[in-house]
Amino acid sequence: MACVRKRRGAFEVDHRDQHGIRRIKRFKTRKEADAYLAEAVRLVQSGEYVPPRQAMTFGELAKAFLKSRTVRQLTLEEYSLIVNRGLVPALGADTKLSHLNSYRIEHYRDALRQQNKATGTINLHMTLLSMMCRYAKQHQWMSSDPMARVKRLPKSGEEKRRK
Repeated sequence: MACVRKRRGAFEVDHRDQHGIRRIKRFKTRKEADAYLAEAVRLVQSGEYVPPRQAMTFGELAKAFLKSRTVRQLTLEEYSLIVNRGLVPALGADTKLSHLNSYRIEHYRDALRQQNKATGTINLHMTLLSMMCRYAKQHQWMSSDPMARVKRLPKSGEEKRRK
């Protein structure tokens, strides 16, 4: 049975994951502990719980994603450039996937905008990041897709008239 209890001046969450392994995590406040417990129970019940020490990093996801692609060589090279020169340095190779959220992604998108990158280029970065998040969710490395809450930039009026 999962529970929150106060021990040694901190609140301790004690629960078991979907494999029956006991997990304990400490928090400063009862509110933080209760929120973590509710989320952990939801993830365990859905079979999506990933222990923090076993969580994949964004750099590892990038390597696995690029290795899994079965596209033309030029497309793979373009993906590699975007991932290795743009996404990984900006979002952090050591960033745990559980810490990748829509705020960080929107911040990256806005930074590209400030660099005066073309709308199509920014949307290509967002599309590739969305593909990576779906790949991670498919392999149960992420419990939710942060890209689902990030909006793409609208195409400019000039690009719409060309079509």
